[in-house]
Amino acid sequence: LRRATKMIQADDSSIKSLAQELMVDKQRSERFAAVVDYVHRRIENTHDNSAISAVKCLKAKQGSPRSMSRLVCALLRSQGVPCQLVGGVRLEEEVRTQAFYWVEAWDGQRWVTLCPTHGLVRSRRPVEYLAILRGDYSLAKFHDCDESDVLITVEQKEPPPRVEAQLIKHS
Repeated sequence: LRRATKMIQADDSSIKSLAQELMVDKQRSERFAAVVDYVHRRIENTHDNSAISAVKCLKAKQGSPRSMSRLVCALLRSQGVPCQLVGGVRLEEEVRTQAFYWVEAWDGQRWVTLCPTHGLVRSRRPVEYLAILRGDYSLAKFHDCDESDVLITVEQKEPPPRVEAQLIKHS
């Protein structure tokens, strides 16, 4: 928890003032969209795995998807919105993927998916976002091997007919 606090500095004055500016006179759902839109449009995605803090990301106007998600989380937390970083992968056919991060924020009734990398605000997590962990720490640690020695294959399959019927019923 201490490390997460150092990287998601919701109590920083620059974070607080920007968050207040973005969220003033807005409903909660509009606040989410304003924060995601700001980070998506104003912070350059470095497309790497760097892990800089929310404040450094804001000041540099650039960061990885993880750092951009930290910034979204810091902005929301500074205004009392419960949220968490989510780490996983974005499933794309025949594409080698890296760890991917987004934010889930509580709107009072459910967790809403916020992705500053793609400018996304959704009440349901997109099916191509495979969550592996919640919190601000590494997806995996490798001992006695290089990360390039590890390959994980994920295959999306259609649910059985009875499960599909239940999914349609609850949609």
